[in-house]
Amino acid sequence: MTRLFAAASPGREFLPPALLAFQEGLQRRQWTVQWGVHGETLVELDGLTAARIWVVWTAEGVRLVDLTILPEFRRRGLARRLVSGLCDAADAAGAPFALSMHTDNPVAHRLYESLGFTPGGDPGRGSPGYVAMARAPRGYARASTPATSHDAGRLP
Repeated sequence: MTRLFAAASPGREFLPPALLAFQEGLQRRQWTVQWGVHGETLVELDGLTAARIWVVWTAEGVRLVDLTILPEFRRRGLARRLVSGLCDAADAAGAPFALSMHTDNPVAHRLYESLGFTPGGDPGRGSPGYVAMARAPRGYARASTPATSHDAGRLP
């Protein structure tokens, strides 16, 4: 897990392992308090951990809290498959889909725009360097019962 945390931001891989583990633990506790315990999913390819995705389903919609792919698994379409599947699930539920991303990540920005996300809203991170993006549901009527936090991390 610490390796995924290090891969999330350039430069973290050079930090001492104990500091990385400490920071990853703090982030996990913060997100668990803020978003709940059911949103985190590890993604495996060929039996190896390739990515972490943290998704929260609420009455207000879907929130992509984090998507980190290890460097050796990048540029294979994994992020597109994961986010596209979540878009389909959000559409089926009639739920809007929101996320925040680093402003200096043009690859992610192109991916999210290609899936119909547009800039807008509050990035919710409390620090500069993030942009909020949102996507309205497409082609489905809103479900009569909204998704709950227990649905977090489930892909169709």
